[in-house]
Amino acid sequence: MNGWNVRLAGIAVHIGVRVPMEAAILLAAATWWCRSAGPVLAVGVALLVVVLVMLSTLGHEAGHAITARALGLTVFAVEIRGFAEAVVRRGRARDPGTDVAICLAGPAVNAGLAALGAAGLLLPLGFAAGRAATALLACNMLALAGAAPIAARSDGRRAWRAWRARPRPPR
Repeated sequence: MNGWNVRLAGIAVHIGVRVPMEAAILLAAATWWCRSAGPVLAVGVALLVVVLVMLSTLGHEAGHAITARALGLTVFAVEIRGFAEAVVRRGRARDPGTDVAICLAGPAVNAGLAALGAAGLLLPLGFAAGRAATALLACNMLALAGAAPIAARSDGRRAWRAWRARPRPPR
């Protein structure tokens, strides 16, 4: 597997080769978005936006991993393939409720980060902090939209499948 490997809290984290390329594209787009502030501040804010997006991805996957560990499952690895594609490798859940909790933990982190970004927009912040709050809100709202149960590999679809697989009392 190409990329970089690190260990965080005893969990192997693999960062794929696409991440730097996606970071460069996001950096260019965010610099253009902030161009009215001048080149130095625009690049600084753009770097902050890239860091916030990466931390949002890591936070989302950490939500899954921490919940899985708290529910007694072994977490083998986290793979960050790109800013919008990551996976937690873990043991199998004993019951559908455990699967539902693990699947929804990542989107719950995104909801909290989106709320933090929205709260930041309500404060009288300067240019850089205002753009950072906007980026935090936007990237986490996109992550929440991706959690809807319409995409085949989304957290929402996996939670829905686990919920439907739960044992039901006989009628």
